[in-house]
Amino acid sequence: MSPIVWDAVAVGLCLFVATTLRILLVDTLADQRQMYAETLQRHGFSTLQSATARDAYFLASELPPDVVVTEMSLGGDQTGLDLTRRLKGEIATRHARVVMLTARQCDGDEAAATDAGCDAFLTKPCLPDALVTCVHRLLP
Repeated sequence: MSPIVWDAVAVGLCLFVATTLRILLVDTLADQRQMYAETLQRHGFSTLQSATARDAYFLASELPPDVVVTEMSLGGDQTGLDLTRRLKGEIATRHARVVMLTARQCDGDEAAATDAGCDAFLTKPCLPDALVTCVHRLLP
């Protein structure tokens, strides 16, 4: 490939990445992250994945997402609520919409998610298309 063609391809790729909305999926279960990622990608979103709140925060700091979809219970010493509070407290990431997508269905979980700064609360099982609909509602 000639340098001129490569530069045009690289510029096109950069424009595509810059205009594609980025979704960060955070869940300890890789198969669930992948299921949601595949559906979101088919709908034109770019996805990032993480199993822990710490890794998710690092990713979000480096590549700020438009939407974060997180499980409430995560591996490690931080929860999805901790992640949400941290993201909402930082200038670079506070714009991100947060969806709590969780298998937990205890009294007070939805209120705790709202208090932490979540913009939406979904319970599992959740069809991937239902998550896509939720994400679309949160975006301008």
